[in-house]
Amino acid sequence: MCLPKAYGGFGLINLKLQNISLLIRWIWWLYKQPASLWTCIAKQLYAKRDHNIPPLAWNAQGSFFWNDIFNLRLYFQLSTKSVVTSGSNTLLWYDNWGGNIFAFYGFENSMLPCKNITLKRARSRLYSLFASPLTAVQAEKLALVSLLPNSSTPDTLFWRWRTDATYSASSLYKCLVSAGKISFHFLMLWKVKVPPSIRHFLVFLAHGRIMTQDQLQKRHINFAPRCHMCREQILETQFHLFCDCTFAKAIWCMLNVDRTVYSSILSALSALCSHQQSLHGIYIAVTLWGLWIERNNRVFRNQRRNIQGVHNWIVHEATLFLKYC
Repeated sequence: MCLPKAYGGFGLINLKLQNISLLIRWIWWLYKQPASLWTCIAKQLYAKRDHNIPPLAWNAQGSFFWNDIFNLRLYFQLSTKSVVTSGSNTLLWYDNWGGNIFAFYGFENSMLPCKNITLKRARSRLYSLFASPLTAVQAEKLALVSLLPNSSTPDTLFWRWRTDATYSASSLYKCLVSAGKISFHFLMLWKVKVPPSIRHFLVFLAHGRIMTQDQLQKRHINFAPRCHMCREQILETQFHLFCDCTFAKAIWCMLNVDRTVYSSILSALSALCSHQQSLHGIYIAVTLWGLWIERNNRVFRNQRRNIQGVHNWIVHEATLFLKYC
């Protein structure tokens, strides 16, 4: 429900993820606004030993607000990337300076207690940081440090989720809420020229969430398998109801829709997305909706229409939607 419409959700705001996205702004300001009042106060409170270390190396224990911010530092590390010039603002172990912030997480068992050391300080005593010999893999990873530039220019921190490399809460929220791959062009379904109720139905259909008999059985609602459209003793599924049922096939044929369009639910929805603003696309959307309405009328109201009646209703509704939606 909280996914963006482009990812198959309804665009509702996930307040927890939105709060995380907004809190990260405070850590960003610590790096980007070192002379601000907020940074100066935080530095006096939590960086008493050394004011030159990066903010993520400051004391993580403080007020409730400060603790909440520091509990989100992994989100910040995953969302930023450091371009190293001097190494004074970049942590050796935990900052994303080598393309992968987890590249050096396997060193803790060999490391002396200096987890918050910067790249600049680590250069001078690189191999003295360890209490036990390094493996070949660890030594190879650590050799990357000697290849980094060494100048007086401060390191630059970039935001990974925007092309201009600047922080925005919306970019992080979108990344958090839509983690994963898009399996279907859901945004196209929201642009079909039909009423909102039908658009919502199409999105549920794309997710396989229409309450046909197979879905009801998953919820432990059991009864004799039967298709109320063709009256065959067969388990009603989305594919059967909208594509394979003889009643549905007759409707598709009367509308002169190509057989490949209703060979599967995905094929029908893909064809719908390709013709979302045309009468052909509206016919597909209204046909799917009309078959579902007819099925529910037969199940719950004991009302039946023949194939010609359903066809006439679909043509009438599609014409109205094309004109007024």
